[in-house]
Amino acid sequence: MNSGIDRQVNILCRQFQIYVNNALKPFGVSSSECPVLMGAAIEEGVSQEELTRRIRIDKSATARALQSLEKKGFIERREDPEDRRVKRVYLTADGRLIAEKMRQVIGEWTRSITCGQDEETIRLVENTLRQMNSRALSLNGLDERALAERAAASCGSS
Repeated sequence: MNSGIDRQVNILCRQFQIYVNNALKPFGVSSSECPVLMGAAIEEGVSQEELTRRIRIDKSATARALQSLEKKGFIERREDPEDRRVKRVYLTADGRLIAEKMRQVIGEWTRSITCGQDEETIRLVENTLRQMNSRALSLNGLDERALAERAAASCGSS
């Protein structure tokens, strides 16, 4: 019954990456850096670990993206004054401009792929995808409960 959903989601994801890569190429930003920069734009000074948790990618991928974005001058990483082990992420002026451009690109993408769909259909698709994402995160041990348990365990091991 559901055969083909994985293929359709995969195609949509890949086309999104291509669209974002093409739109942001003149600015030197890739689709893999997009969630990291957008996550940092939501909360200035977010810790690198919290950013990783929020965007649900592994620590090494976050670190690579942050290193690249820092080298390009879009973010700065600073030590937390209360805990030197914690790195906080801040957008630069150029980073804020790129984050705004990303919001525009994502908005254009969303409007284009949902063109002609009524609001009820869009909400239904969004809710269905949200449920599927929640189940996928749970299958991979990345749901909120598992993340909270990991955080508690890492705090206890310090």
